[in-house]
Amino acid sequence: MLKKPPPSEEDDIYFVGFCILGGRRMYSQVGPQPLPLTEILAYMDELCMTDVDEREMFLEIITDLDSCEMNLITEKARKK
Repeated sequence: MLKKPPPSEEDDIYFVGFCILGGRRMYSQVGPQPLPLTEILAYMDELCMTDVDEREMFLEIITDLDSCEMNLITEKARKK
């Protein structure tokens, strides 16, 4: 995995959210699948996140993190 600094306190909501959502990730015969939008939206509802701008930012950050993770998983699988 890439070396990275620990998340700041203000970024903690994204780090924790991504970790929790990662536990809800579905798997198929070919491996892990991208996080379902429904799971991300449900998680935001669990947090009582109602501000539209906050929800858009959360969704964008989580999907960007998920995309990076899926790319790393794909690269790792190709090297095998």
